[in-house]
Amino acid sequence: MAVRFTSIDLTDEFADIINDSSEPIDLEGYHVEDVQGANKSHPFSSYVIAPGHTTRFWTTPKAQSGLKEDENNLFWRNKNGAPRAKNVLNNEGDGLRLISPEGTVVSSIFVSEQTHADSMLQSRLSVSEEGEQQPSTEQEEEGDTEGAQDEDEQASAAMATEEDTDQTQPVSANVSFFKTRASLGSQFDPTEGLFQRFCEEMDEIEARVLNKYKQRITAN
Repeated sequence: MAVRFTSIDLTDEFADIINDSSEPIDLEGYHVEDVQGANKSHPFSSYVIAPGHTTRFWTTPKAQSGLKEDENNLFWRNKNGAPRAKNVLNNEGDGLRLISPEGTVVSSIFVSEQTHADSMLQSRLSVSEEGEQQPSTEQEEEGDTEGAQDEDEQASAAMATEEDTDQTQPVSANVSFFKTRASLGSQFDPTEGLFQRFCEEMDEIEARVLNKYKQRITAN
């Protein structure tokens, strides 16, 4: 089953679902449940997602003025078939599972906190963009010697301050993962490995950034 969640917004109450396959996928009989609470949507009626298409699944569609269910929007519905009016997602940390008619977890997604997830993603994008930038002229390659020295001194001072005042604070992104895991207990989905891999990737990026500054300081 090549249908999965790609993103989730705890504040605006929606998640995006993509069909990764080359064939249309019908979600008839599937339902969604949230990770933190005991909320379960009514099983979907026939709803087809085209190959490569992304559908936005609204957990509180009734709160969205003028929103209509179509090929781009799918609604969480209650047992009576009406779109849900009350919030489902916990802004301090929550997620969703897509469940097949047989009870199998087809896909799941979780974030520990909306602001935390946004800041980590922005940090990851910023580091990636920094690695892709190339100097366009010889002057840019050589740089301003005095400016570079100032930057190195500032970086050195900042690292020294960090070492003096924050020796006991962990820098691993996995801290957030394990705190979340501990709070959820047995309710957490077996596919938590996806989220853990994300944390590990963030650790690697952080290590590369720190190593870069250490090399510059050592070189001077």
